[in-house]
Amino acid sequence: MGTLMKTNARLATLTALLALSPGAFAADAFLFAGTGANGISQDLVLGLSNGSTVTLTTGQALFTPGTLNQGWWGLDNANFDANDSIYVGTLQPDPLDPVHLHRNFFTFSLAGITPGSIISAALRIHDVGISSGTFPMTYSLFDVTTDAGALNFNTGVNQAIYDDLGSGKRYAKQVVTSEPSGSYAIDLNDTALADLNAAAGRFFSLGGTLDTPVSAVTEPSVAALLGFGLAAAGLGQRRRRLLARTSDQHRQG
Repeated sequence: MGTLMKTNARLATLTALLALSPGAFAADAFLFAGTGANGISQDLVLGLSNGSTVTLTTGQALFTPGTLNQGWWGLDNANFDANDSIYVGTLQPDPLDPVHLHRNFFTFSLAGITPGSIISAALRIHDVGISSGTFPMTYSLFDVTTDAGALNFNTGVNQAIYDDLGSGKRYAKQVVTSEPSGSYAIDLNDTALADLNAAAGRFFSLGGTLDTPVSAVTEPSVAALLGFGLAAAGLGQRRRRLLARTSDQHRQG
């Protein structure tokens, strides 16, 4: 068997073994799973210019009676309106694949808030549920342009709403180093403050997504190993060409 055939055979065997190895692929990566069932609302804590603090909740001004103004949208399975879980991430084998990545949202009523009066803001999550994956994970919050009513009627699948929850203006970027517990706070940046002041008196929504869910791979990645194998095959071909060229030169010399 020639060198190239041996290299390709080893590469094929390596690929087959990796496909059968349970540790060779990324594991689940998600935050806040199992939430919503207890009817626990999340807060938007606003610091005002007069020195006072106002706490708004996803349980105020409900779009669907009995269902909090929070939830998730995904592309791989349909949701239903009564589900107000704030699960974000994926239960699929490849958390980097956006097809399987769920994004969450939170909506608050800013009725009674004076425009220009908000000087600080934080999203405070009381129902942190359970998490899975390799920490740290990066959870980001974005602006939402989707109408609040349409956003909270989270039934079925909607590509436009899903995209909206993970793009646009970034309001926060939180590195989650371990499974959240207790009350989990995320401070919002100046961009969020400007948009909050502009939305005073109306509904305001935030979209959340895992930026790059971390792989739980404990072995070298499939891509790296395949790349190594392909590189070895390339080196084998290069070595044979060099030997052939040297042999020709000797015959001609």
